[in-house]
Amino acid sequence: MDNNKDKIIKNSKGDIKNNGGNIKDNGSLSALERRVLEFMRKERLTVSGDRVLAAVSGGADSVCLLLVLKNLERLLGIHVEAVTVNHGIRGASADGDVEFVRRLCEEHGIPLRICQVNVPELVKREQISEEEAARRLRYECFEHAAAETGAGVVAVAHHRDDNCETVLHHLFRGSSLKGLGGMAPGRKQGDISVIRPFLQTGRHEIESWLKERGILWRTDETNLEDDYTRNRLRHHVIPLVEREINEQACAHVVQAAEYIAQAQELIEELAGQWLEQYGADRSIPVEPLRSCRPVVRREILIQVCRKAAGGSNLKDVGHVHLEMLEHLAQGENSRQIRLPGGICVRKEYGMLVFFHSGQEVCRGKNKDKKNADEKNISEKAGNMNEEAFHGEADGKQVVLQDGTVIRIEIPVCDAQIHFRTFSYHGEKIPENSYTKWFDYDTIKNGLSLRTRRTGDYFLLDGGGRKTVKSYMIDRKIPADLRDSVVLLAEGSHVLWLSDGRISAAYKVSGDTHNVLELVYLKEERLS
Repeated sequence: MDNNKDKIIKNSKGDIKNNGGNIKDNGSLSALERRVLEFMRKERLTVSGDRVLAAVSGGADSVCLLLVLKNLERLLGIHVEAVTVNHGIRGASADGDVEFVRRLCEEHGIPLRICQVNVPELVKREQISEEEAARRLRYECFEHAAAETGAGVVAVAHHRDDNCETVLHHLFRGSSLKGLGGMAPGRKQGDISVIRPFLQTGRHEIESWLKERGILWRTDETNLEDDYTRNRLRHHVIPLVEREINEQACAHVVQAAEYIAQAQELIEELAGQWLEQYGADRSIPVEPLRSCRPVVRREILIQVCRKAAGGSNLKDVGHVHLEMLEHLAQGENSRQIRLPGGICVRKEYGMLVFFHSGQEVCRGKNKDKKNADEKNISEKAGNMNEEAFHGEADGKQVVLQDGTVIRIEIPVCDAQIHFRTFSYHGEKIPENSYTKWFDYDTIKNGLSLRTRRTGDYFLLDGGGRKTVKSYMIDRKIPADLRDSVVLLAEGSHVLWLSDGRISAAYKVSGDTHNVLELVYLKEERLS
């Protein structure tokens, strides 16, 4: 070991100390540092003036990332700080990692944020994997630390070999082209940008850079085990391929992933153009969809699913679910399927209509009236389309975007009821008994979803009015069933009865500008 000032060495007691000076002298950048600088500039991962939080675990990758970014601080015009997370998993070993990072940052004048989370608690509460829980809590910490420090960028130490493992993992378990495209150099995560400056740098290069400078790092013992799929790929599959087939196999996998990512961008663009021409937010016509190339058709379905899910991650929507949507498009009207993440899709009059189960007002029979409101009324009614409401249901009401209130007053319901609003441009009015459109602009007061009351009435097409009581008598609805008929009313004026009858006063006409849609799906239509 030579006597360069920039070394961090370990003394006989295992403490970390710096031999003095900065990590680098005033000489030229190393090959690794030049490559990282060029990559960051090419991908525009930062701009001058950015405050960057480096995520540091104490492992070789993150230690190298922190020190390289610190060395490039002046050239990039950025300010570097650090954040580390104790996941509450490995006890004293994890505490040792945090202390290592604390001393490393202290020696080099780098501000550090330390976050403590409880991964086992989240695993138990939400029944998710330890990996997923750790990832979720880790990024929550990053966002919180960024907000506290005013940082807009978080740098993570994913490198080329990690990307190779990710692509192979997605390939072996089954993935879309997006998954096979691997990791992106940068992405948005809430209010922060997450960047990966090492994405073109290999693990061997990173460790060599550290060893050449006598810089130590911590090893997470779980990385040495084969409990996780990624570890088995790292320890067995990739070394075998590089040894027996091509020593550059990992680099070639990543290169192929870049080509796939570029192809995916083109497919997404084509799907977006199709949706601009044919899509009506969360409704798409089946016939034009069938004429698309399969790869574009599937991207269209994915994009509409993402809208129905409110833009959330679709990691649980896979090949089998896209096949279900394909079959739905080929099948009969009035059918409905459910996908992961609460996404529901029904086929109606040659259209596929996507919505989120959180938009259900009620669902399912429940004989226990004490708990009926809690079980039958959804907790949230989400966004139906860009022009629709962000409804909030607390078990007693749904508030539309413009403030119109739909009060929920039905204790028991044997169906799902959905609402949405949209701009009307002369579209054909559905002719089935369970989808009804109303002229939204004629509704002046709050609405109630309830059963009959004395004085309820609706207007007839030819003029005049009819009471709900006389209507039920004329329809020969048994007296013991009349109080179970669901209706939508504005005061005593009934817009709709669940047998399909609507009041002439609220019918859509050529003068209609906005429509309120009600979809009433009884159990036989949900099977």
